[in-house]
Amino acid sequence: MSQINELYQRNYELHPPVLVPEYKTSVLRSPKNALISLQNSLSEITGPVFGQHELGRLDNDLILNYAKQGLPIGERIIVHGYPISVAADGC
Repeated sequence: MSQINELYQRNYELHPPVLVPEYKTSVLRSPKNALISLQNSLSEITGPVFGQHELGRLDNDLILNYAKQGLPIGERIIVHGYPISVAADGC
């Protein structure tokens, strides 16, 4: 069984402050009270595990998976890049 890791807390030294009075939208969107850290529950640090046999041919494409007949109607957005793990870069 793999090791269960908890969620990483935000590194406040690397991120900008949530309240900057000169930046007007941060005044309304920032928390009014101090943040409270809660211990992660089991449901937050674990999740379902799926084997390869449970995945279908179109499970990686929600648009084509939803389409009943033919191609779906609408715009397509192509996203390039790669995910960056919080654990890998230490943020």
